[in-house]
Amino acid sequence: EVREINALLVVTSERLETESNRANAPERRALEYFNLLRQATEGRDRAEQEAARLHEELKLYKLQFDNAQKEIFRAQDIINQVSTQKNEAQAEAARARTKARKLHGERMVMIAHEEGRHCGYKE
Repeated sequence: EVREINALLVVTSERLETESNRANAPERRALEYFNLLRQATEGRDRAEQEAARLHEELKLYKLQFDNAQKEIFRAQDIINQVSTQKNEAQAEAARARTKARKLHGERMVMIAHEEGRHCGYKE
C-alpha cells in the first residue's frame, strides 16, 4: 500500500508539474507579449520624439533659409543700385569728356584767333 501511495504521489506530482507548466505557459507568453508591446511602445515614443526634434530642426533651417534669401535679395538690390549709379557716373563722365574736348577745341580756336590777330597786328 505504501508503494501504491508513493506511485500515486509520483503520478500526482508529475501531473501537478505538467498542469503547472501548462498553466504557466500562457502567463509566460503574456509576459513575452507584454515585453514586446513595451519595446514597441518605447520605440514608437523614441521615433515620435525624434520626429518632433527633426521637425523643429527643419523649422529652424527654413527660418535660416528665409533669412539668407532675404539677405541675398537685399544684396542684389544694392548691387543693382550701385550698377545704376555706376552707369550714370560713366555716362556723366562721358558727357564731361565730350564737353571738355569741345571746350578745349574752342579754346584752341580762340588761341589760334588770338595768335592770328597778334601776328596781324605785328605786320
